[in-house]
Amino acid sequence: MFRFVLLLAVIFCGGCSSADMAGKQDAGGGAGTLKMGAILPLSAGGAEGYAAGEILSGMRLAAEEYEKKSPKGEKLDLQIRDCSAPEFAFPETLRSMEGAGVRMFHIALTDSIVSYYSIFGKMPECFFNLMTTYPPATTGADNTTRIFINGAQEGDLLTEQIEVLDRKQRYVIMNVDTLNGRSNAAYFAFNLNKGSAKAYTDVFKSGEENFGAFTSQIGRLLPRFIFYIGDGSELEKFSESVGKADYSGVLLANCGLVPFEKIKPVKGVRFGKIRTAFEAGNLKTKISESFKSDYMARYGKPPSWLAAYGYDAVRLFAQAARGGADSKLMRKFFSGKNYDAAIGMLKFDASADSLSELEIVEIK
Repeated sequence: MFRFVLLLAVIFCGGCSSADMAGKQDAGGGAGTLKMGAILPLSAGGAEGYAAGEILSGMRLAAEEYEKKSPKGEKLDLQIRDCSAPEFAFPETLRSMEGAGVRMFHIALTDSIVSYYSIFGKMPECFFNLMTTYPPATTGADNTTRIFINGAQEGDLLTEQIEVLDRKQRYVIMNVDTLNGRSNAAYFAFNLNKGSAKAYTDVFKSGEENFGAFTSQIGRLLPRFIFYIGDGSELEKFSESVGKADYSGVLLANCGLVPFEKIKPVKGVRFGKIRTAFEAGNLKTKISESFKSDYMARYGKPPSWLAAYGYDAVRLFAQAARGGADSKLMRKFFSGKNYDAAIGMLKFDASADSLSELEIVEIK
């Protein structure tokens, strides 16, 4: 059942400025060793498991390069945990790793990131990279950053494409039934709540294949735009169902985790999707070109945008820890700064939250 949504959202923004990378090289986390934790849903399967593997491959490449280029022979100990494993316990894992000297963490693709903000605040000596699309990702604790796609940025990018011709027009937001999916849908709905325009929302389970009941209702609503918010694994079935319903508006989708080239066009449906500038091949910077070359040499295949984010996460954390793995100094390293990265230019606002180079492409 569709629900008419009137929502309040926290909108955050911040100025970004360029910065140099100066600082003293200090291994931190033990003599001559830089310790980082990587918590990923490696055994999740589907789009999430694929994405976790891609992110980890980029992280490992960055760790190897750190050790090769270190003038003093420092090591980078990347400690990996699978948060999809049955025995995994989030708080206990963080505490155990902290006790073993880990002070920097990359936590990706799990709703637990948001659920455990209180734990981050109780670990002030540690610094966390929250690799989630949850809109206000870094505002809940002052020892965090985000080196990943920002769900609020996606929402702004998609809804900015809409020219409000009729204040009574209708929109439909279809989101996966996860914490991230619901929060991103709420942000979209806030953006679309203009005048008497109506945003209707409904949710689907991860991996849903039968969208007939949803698209039959969409047909009766006659919305000008449909927004899909999910990891992409349901997008093909959903778009096919939209096409069968003879929908005459526009379907817009967020970036998701499924490779862009695997998203197929649907006859009769105008279909736009967010992709990274990295996917588009528009980046010719030294860092990006070097990363692509090194990744191909290491793994025998071109890197994905997910691998680029994993690479940048480890590389930037290593640079931020040059003066020691101090959470306050690391937060300062990211807050209000711009950095060239493998994924493209990363712009961090005053709360150390990042914006990436994204674009909307029509799928034909």
